Amino acid sequence: GWQDRSILQTIHLIPAPDTQPEWEPRFLAKAQRNIKIYQDCPVRMDGAQKFIACIEQNRHLLKNRPQCFQHGDYHIGNMMIENGKLVVIDFDRYDFGDPWEEFNRIVWCAQRRPYLRPAWLTGILTARFRRSSGNCSLCISAAICFLPCLGRFLLASMRLPQC
Repeated sequence: GWQDRSILQTIHLIPAPDTQPEWEPRFLAKAQRNIKIYQDCPVRMDGAQKFIACIEQNRHLLKNRPQCFQHGDYHIGNMMIENGKLVVIDFDRYDFGDPWEEFNRIVWCAQRRPYLRPAWLTGILTARFRRSSGNCSLCISAAICFLPCLGRFLLASMRLPQC
């Protein structure tokens, strides 16, 4: 958790280029695409409406969010131990955006490796909350983390005949 925090803090120190489009329309486009697919499918997921409502009610919090370099696929499957140190690999999905988006795989990681939850969550979230700036709320960070869950649900449900 603590080595992980240090690596993520270093990654997030790299600022986005000045030419980077604003975060709000980029995130909302992703969100709206997933929400539309979800709403068009008759299969429902418990609690999805709460997250969708959270995004709608708090979209103003996405304005002027800071953007930085992102690994783009930051999860335990892209971490290894080399000579006793944690190493992060596989930067082929790198991007620039809100640093909170880096946590969009946190649910998957916690499910895959329950024994890592306390250290990983403590280390990473401590790093993010200490450096959080401006108008970021826990609700928006939860919504950012929820979108991949909705996306995975949608992919699975599309395999069903009714979607």
